[in-house]
Amino acid sequence: MSSNDPEQTLRDRLRRAIDPTVPGPAAAERVMNSVAANASDGKRGDAGSRIGRGFGTLLVASLVVVLVGGALGISLALRGRNVPAPSSHTNPPVVPAATPSPTVAPHPSPMPSPSEGLATCRSADLSARFADQNGAAGTLGGDIVLQNVGAAPCTLDGYTDLQGVANGHATQLGVTHNYSGIFSNNGRPPVPRLVTLAPAHNAYVAVVYSDVQSTSKACPSYTSLLITPPGDGSTVTMAIPTHTPFMLCSSPAASIWIDEAPVSSIAYFAKYP
Repeated sequence: MSSNDPEQTLRDRLRRAIDPTVPGPAAAERVMNSVAANASDGKRGDAGSRIGRGFGTLLVASLVVVLVGGALGISLALRGRNVPAPSSHTNPPVVPAATPSPTVAPHPSPMPSPSEGLATCRSADLSARFADQNGAAGTLGGDIVLQNVGAAPCTLDGYTDLQGVANGHATQLGVTHNYSGIFSNNGRPPVPRLVTLAPAHNAYVAVVYSDVQSTSKACPSYTSLLITPPGDGSTVTMAIPTHTPFMLCSSPAASIWIDEAPVSSIAYFAKYP
């Protein structure tokens, strides 16, 4: 028998001693008993048939350490089987499904104003007359009424310009805006606002003037006014009755003075008796 037979004998005993299904200290004890029995046999044989001390010690230590952790692995190793290596293929990481963003409804577009897209009123679209004349102590006033005589609505926004006509001659009037303070609301001057003027409807320009002569120069009188709507370059004529002509005297603001409010949808002097 070759010098390797004792080692083979040890291997055979180890195979029988290891129960691959029952790992733990009991399996380790069976292996130790097998090794001890083999060592006793070695003492009865000659020195050449015994397992070398270094080999035996290493084998016993290795088996005990591994068997305590699990006899099944040693059993497979002694039977010449390879313990399946862990697969190098790993499942791809699970990526959580993206949470869908909440659908945000777009903000609704603002409804267009009824005045959007409408043309500015031209003088050809308007007629003019004077109404609601009122006043006392030399200060007079009334509403210039502008009516839409066209076929389509139009807009007015701001102040008109005024010229007086006497004897066929037009004179630029000294127009002021609330110089008198009459049109103020609790001390606040009127603010121009967009007025949409439908066909056959009216807009109003309140005016105040003085017929009290304060200088040696006579105050001019006008039998008609030329009214230029805001944003237009031409004029509309407003006739003044000959028995009540506009006498426009001077003031610290202008030599031929007339004060006016912005175009409004409401008549200012109509509220006075």
